Amino acid sequence: LFLQKHDDWIRKHVEKNEQEKHYFDDVIKGQKALYLGKKMQIVRVSDQTKMTDRWIAVKNGQNVPRVIKKLLKEEAERILPPLCEKYAKEMGVKYRSVNVKDFKSRNGCCSAEGDLTFSWRIIMTDMPLVEYVVVHELAHLKEFNHSKEFWKEVEKVIPDYKKRKKALDMYRFKDFLYR
Repeated sequence: LFLQKHDDWIRKHVEKNEQEKHYFDDVIKGQKALYLGKKMQIVRVSDQTKMTDRWIAVKNGQNVPRVIKKLLKEEAERILPPLCEKYAKEMGVKYRSVNVKDFKSRNGCCSAEGDLTFSWRIIMTDMPLVEYVVVHELAHLKEFNHSKEFWKEVEKVIPDYKKRKKALDMYRFKDFLYR
């Protein structure tokens, strides 16, 4: 009876999950890479490795996953510090350092001393999701837990944080790429 009553809703969500699963097939197979939520074509070239707004050129003979990891880590190191500075000012908090590491299954962390550490892999997600992760970690400088007060701090800066938090789930597979 329950299944019959909710048949349309169940079908809609199963179809949506199937679409999302296949949307990233080319990324998972290594044909494309993600940068700020955008699929980037991977191409082999004879001259030099570089990244444009549409593709990543990997020099012949180079290890593609290693090159992509290096390029994306460099981008994370470039993008994250100014974001932390912007949102720290907005939130009225001070941090000591911003670091980018190769976390396997977390997006970031914050130490009691104010050291912010982020997975370079978050740079694969959309910018609003990157901003959410930054604000989440900065909020720990006010509330070093996940209490109601903590989430209120996040919500002050990102009113739609629940939506963004849920959207991060779509990128869970990123933790298994480029290991």
